[in-house]
Amino acid sequence: MRDLEKQRIFGVAAHIDAGKTTVSERMLFLAGIQHREGRVDEGTATMDFEEEERERGITVHSAAIDLVWKDWDFTLVDTPGHVDFTIEVERCMRVLDGVILVFDAACGVEAQTETVWEQASRHGVPKLGFLNKLDKVGANYEDAIRSIETSFGVSALLLQVPFLIESHSIKIADLRDRTVLAYSFDHAEAKCKEEPWPGGDVAEALEMERASLLEVLADADEEFLESYLEGGEQGRELIDAAIRRCVLSGSVFPVLCGAALRGVGVRGLLDAVGAFLPSPGDLPYAVARDAKGKDVMLEPSPSASLVARVFKVVASKHGPIGWLRILQGTLEPHSQVWNSRTKRVERVHSLYRLEGGHLDRVESCEAGRIVAMRGLQDLRTGDTLSDRGKRLILPEWSFPKPVISMAVEVRKSEEREDLLRALESLEVEDPTMGFKNDEETGQVLLSGMGELHLQILSSRLRREFHLDPILGRPTVAHRETLGEPFLFEGRIQRAYQAKTLDVFLRVQFTPNPGVTEPLVELAGGAFPEGAGPMKRVLEESVLQGFPRDLEGGLKYGYPVVLCRIEVQKVEGEGEGDLPSQEDLETAMSLMCREVGEQARVELLEPWMRVEVQVPEAHLSPILGDLQAHGGEVAGVEMRGTLALVRGRAPLGQLLDYSTRVRSLSQGRASATVLFESWKASRTKK
Repeated sequence: MRDLEKQRIFGVAAHIDAGKTTVSERMLFLAGIQHREGRVDEGTATMDFEEEERERGITVHSAAIDLVWKDWDFTLVDTPGHVDFTIEVERCMRVLDGVILVFDAACGVEAQTETVWEQASRHGVPKLGFLNKLDKVGANYEDAIRSIETSFGVSALLLQVPFLIESHSIKIADLRDRTVLAYSFDHAEAKCKEEPWPGGDVAEALEMERASLLEVLADADEEFLESYLEGGEQGRELIDAAIRRCVLSGSVFPVLCGAALRGVGVRGLLDAVGAFLPSPGDLPYAVARDAKGKDVMLEPSPSASLVARVFKVVASKHGPIGWLRILQGTLEPHSQVWNSRTKRVERVHSLYRLEGGHLDRVESCEAGRIVAMRGLQDLRTGDTLSDRGKRLILPEWSFPKPVISMAVEVRKSEEREDLLRALESLEVEDPTMGFKNDEETGQVLLSGMGELHLQILSSRLRREFHLDPILGRPTVAHRETLGEPFLFEGRIQRAYQAKTLDVFLRVQFTPNPGVTEPLVELAGGAFPEGAGPMKRVLEESVLQGFPRDLEGGLKYGYPVVLCRIEVQKVEGEGEGDLPSQEDLETAMSLMCREVGEQARVELLEPWMRVEVQVPEAHLSPILGDLQAHGGEVAGVEMRGTLALVRGRAPLGQLLDYSTRVRSLSQGRASATVLFESWKASRTKK
């Protein structure tokens, strides 16, 4: 049994090209997992093990690996940096105990960095910062720190300060114990030695930084404040203990620095993971629900009854492989587990320790760890697996809906069924993709989060399923909402299945920009008094049936968003009567049609947040192109010779944006496009 206090499950996340995977590869090299450091540019990265990742030089899927560093037991999860695969980051954030956010020292906070920060904050994941690429031309440590503080509204707690950056050497001062790490470069590799604390003006500047570090800690931690006010020297052990308490409470954001490609600063980062990030026992316990609807507090004890969360599913020819976070209890091969979604008991065949793209069989996995599992045939991301006798359920997960689609056709009619089976297999892995099979037109519509997402999916159809699909032009997925509040009140009477359907409904529809998905609520007294056990069944029908009906839209056939639906009254044929479950579900579906005819329904299109990094000489064409395509420029920030353009535009005008940006800048600009909000469409139907 492994020591729970020494376990750390942490992720590495960043904007694309900030060097996140390089940081992960250097960690594996230092921990002895691999004898030669993997390189993203050479296609040898352990964590980028899929062919698509090696060819493109980007991370597409999250990868996990166990490693030992000193006396700590780490599980490292490398996540994608491209916005189209942000779901990989999202589902990992839900099971991580801590995260390292990697920043490019020449760019500071970038578009996807903001998304990753928001995801970690929303899920309460403690954070460390690593300012990477100090050796890059244009790197500016102070500007990068300012961008962190400005963008996130936090005081960055500087644990290390670089005070000498030259072509062949970097010197970094650790403010906690006044040590200096001097790195000299021999080809691509760095050699490190400790040097005495500098003197003169450099020492004075570093002492001011150290004093600032102690002041921030004193403001954030009462225990450290007492020691600080007593005066005297604050030692490394005392400072580290205070930093750990503050990281767990989320009151500070510690930042270290280095250049991972040359091995600068990664040892200190590994030490910081063990010293500051939490163990599974340090975090608030998860809460599950039993069969009676009662809350059950979970604890990371191997002897308790099993509760595990499936946070990723990988399709294989031998059935799905599920990635699990064991929250409570112990899982062993041949165990029987209950799936909260399917309501079935199934047998686990085998368990595996994750090693990037490889699986190493294990005989058990205890609370607080991540493991891969084979055996369950019907498995989806977010499923709760628990002991068959306890049958506990964790809160459901929701995922963003696709915003872009394209038609996918096969060259031979006999390959159509193969295409549909392949898409079903991919849909098991990726909850942000979808597809529709139109029997009338013979077209299959594939949907995803962006152009690159669709390109990766089509490439996988060729590589893994040996299909050669014909791809149509990407099209934008729209949504519907109500332009104004609408009260539906009336009795639905229809001849239905050889009988008369008679159900009274009073439902209030209210525009609600505060939530993306439609919010369905039941008012008090929605059902007659003394409804008995049937009331619970009908309530579930309303809460599950309405979202299902709204997926098909009210008027244009697109899912409904930004709307609150309150069901105020439900009655059967006579006053005080209860309708049958079948009648109620049919009535809700018919009511949605009538609301679509009577209410003012608005068509929405996705608007995207745009960031472009471009040399100043090519700034004007970029600004003109964004405005000419219906976009808005929010601001321009100069970072040395580069300009950072921030703006927003409808997705329909951005389908070929990366190509346009490269063309307008002679290939020297880069663009990032992230979903921002739904806005009234200029396309009228």
